[in-house]
Amino acid sequence: MSLHFVRNDIVYNDRLFFSYGGAICNRRMCAKKTKKKMWLNDPIAFLESQWPGKPSREIKEAFAALKGILKKEAPKGRERAEAGAPPKHFNILDVVRRTCATHDFLFLSRQLTYHIAAAAETRRLSGRESQIEAIISELIGHIARRAPRGSQIDIEIKETTLKQNPAVELLFRAADEKTEGLDKTAFLKQLSESPIIACKEALLKEGGQFSADLPEPRRPVFKVVLKTIEAERLAAGDHEVFKYDIAIKNITSVRKRFGIKKSQSLVHQIEEFVRLLVRHPIDIVTSMYDRGIITAIYETQKGAAQSVAGRISSRLGAEKFKIGKMQVDLDFGYRLSALPAIPLKRIADTSR
Repeated sequence: MSLHFVRNDIVYNDRLFFSYGGAICNRRMCAKKTKKKMWLNDPIAFLESQWPGKPSREIKEAFAALKGILKKEAPKGRERAEAGAPPKHFNILDVVRRTCATHDFLFLSRQLTYHIAAAAETRRLSGRESQIEAIISELIGHIARRAPRGSQIDIEIKETTLKQNPAVELLFRAADEKTEGLDKTAFLKQLSESPIIACKEALLKEGGQFSADLPEPRRPVFKVVLKTIEAERLAAGDHEVFKYDIAIKNITSVRKRFGIKKSQSLVHQIEEFVRLLVRHPIDIVTSMYDRGIITAIYETQKGAAQSVAGRISSRLGAEKFKIGKMQVDLDFGYRLSALPAIPLKRIADTSR
């Protein structure tokens, strides 16, 4: 007898909601697919079953020895292949759906349901898909075994940032009877002593993050953050360095009206304001006080230079700058240019 679980996909407000329902039994399919499953799952047993006549003792021993050899060598081969293979790009929603399907019998035995909420389009991830799937499977199994019978597991997938790079965040929420009477400190201590803590170490090796919290009694939240393709490209050097010059066109009239020192203090004021708009000290902001020019040197992903420059210019245009208590009307000019992709440390050294 095979079990086929009913799933419903609902799109609402440009978000995809995926829910798991009950079970439908199909006895005929199991009988028709027995030979196919044996061939796919255990080819040695299939060959042994097709052996003409009654196999001798030597033949049986040969099959048993072959099974033992394959059992030892297959995992090593997979490990070597995964270790040498480049990271693959995959969709985390597909991984979560597939992982939940592997726990169908656990959900059925405990009468649990799960609900997945994700954006209609999710960024593709980079890394070892099988390892990520194993981590998520361990986490879902841990939550399901501790959830009250007949309850629901909520899974949310959304975009976030990890080390200032695009990432995808997975939130797992469910009731947990075994956390009753525990505060956050006691809950984290309990978690550190359970096998689930291995997920944190495994995720770190994949460039991700794992954390847990107890925002309300008996309802913990587990968070998994994974890196995307964009983060991998940035790490691989798929980025550029740009120089953005901001010139005060009417600096001469400002200097005549307020004097050299006060005009220089105004340039310094604008320099500090621009510094807040970039990733200082990773990005560099310098000024030529006598000429009224502020220069921002920043590193960004290819194709995103204009967005950074546009943010700086729009904020400068809306800001009011003062000398003392008097507001100064400024006329800004902008110039964006690409620089060779040399380390920003060298740029900082040469700008001193």
